[in-house]
Amino acid sequence: PWNLSSKDSKIIAVIPQNPTVVISQTNTLSVASLGAVYLDALGSHASDNSVLSFTWSCSKDGSSCLDFDSNELTLSSSDTLSYPMGLPYGTYEFTVTATTQRLLSSSASIMVIVNHAGLPSVSFHTFGGSSPFGYMDVITLVADVTATPPSYIQSYSLSCSSAVAKRSGDCIDRYGNLFSDLGTGPTATIPFFDGSWVFSLTV
Repeated sequence: PWNLSSKDSKIIAVIPQNPTVVISQTNTLSVASLGAVYLDALGSHASDNSVLSFTWSCSKDGSSCLDFDSNELTLSSSDTLSYPMGLPYGTYEFTVTATTQRLLSSSASIMVIVNHAGLPSVSFHTFGGSSPFGYMDVITLVADVTATPPSYIQSYSLSCSSAVAKRSGDCIDRYGNLFSDLGTGPTATIPFFDGSWVFSLTV
């Protein structure tokens, strides 16, 4: 007898897919100067549930991102990235790339805007007498400076100019020495010559 049979077959192709990469924070993150920056890609996953590896990159104005010491930022190799002490002022683009065990990868990016600190407040105090000062008085100028946050103050520049044309715009002490530039601190001690002087402190 004849045995008759039929067979049907299908080819099922399993095509690996690129991972889904999700940065938890919004597309644009705005932080205060010296405010902590925290980013994560914890919501990222692979379609086959395989383990992902992560790399982060950063660019600012088309160049590498630098820290407060002008060194390149240290970037994470995990699904989180943090800078507890904040970042210098500017706009940064951070990109995280997730790669599967099959070497398939996807990326996601976020803009981080670091805002300026508030302008510092400056006021002068004098010690050694009261205005008008005597010819032989030695006067100490002290500047009270406050800023938010305080550690944002990076430098001081104290300068002097004559309030009248008598000294051609220069400040001269009673020994005939110029002191048009008094240095980089909030305090200066000057043996005054007669005249009127204008002192400026830039913080």
